[in-house]
Amino acid sequence: MLIPYGMDYYATVSGSILKRVQCEQCEHEYGYLMTRKGRGLARSWMFLDKQGASESANRKAEKQLFRRLEQSCDPVPCPRCGWYQEEMVRRLRRNHFRWLFFIGLALAGAAFLGGLIMYFCTVEIHLNARPGDLQIPARDIYVGWSVVALLLLLSPTLIIVRSVMARRLDPNGEPVEKRRQQGQTMAMPEKEFREILLAEEEEAENPPT
Repeated sequence: MLIPYGMDYYATVSGSILKRVQCEQCEHEYGYLMTRKGRGLARSWMFLDKQGASESANRKAEKQLFRRLEQSCDPVPCPRCGWYQEEMVRRLRRNHFRWLFFIGLALAGAAFLGGLIMYFCTVEIHLNARPGDLQIPARDIYVGWSVVALLLLLSPTLIIVRSVMARRLDPNGEPVEKRRQQGQTMAMPEKEFREILLAEEEEAENPPT
């Protein structure tokens, strides 16, 4: 019988920010609109503070959103020269074949569980079995340990391969024209970008009273 002891509250917020970039290669200034989401979770223990839990979830979501907007970036190359900035290159490398890393971790977990199962099969059951009990065939034991050994070998191999591929990734090695076109597609039009900058400067010089 399950006895409820509280209620979880989830909150999701999204927001956008204009990211200003000065190209490290040609010093051209450009901008793009970046959108992120923030998520928050809070629990109302024994259902005593539902409103407080809801507000806490919203605060956590907004805090995460603000942090992501401030610290993150999108890989938008310079629309003038096609250069990916260093921060963008790091982001691309972090995400490059990232699924291989998680597969490697999953295989490591499977190897750990498989090793525990094989240990109990070969030691706790096989050695302590009484006469007449069902014995595990030696071939199955060998096959089981072989699978565990294979998982132990594949897990670090995939993680290392992914790491090497990420370090070797060079987005600035792509054709310049291709990178320029991508930057022109993803970046904000220069006229609109300049108008926003001018409006921000005017607002800074003449703050509202």
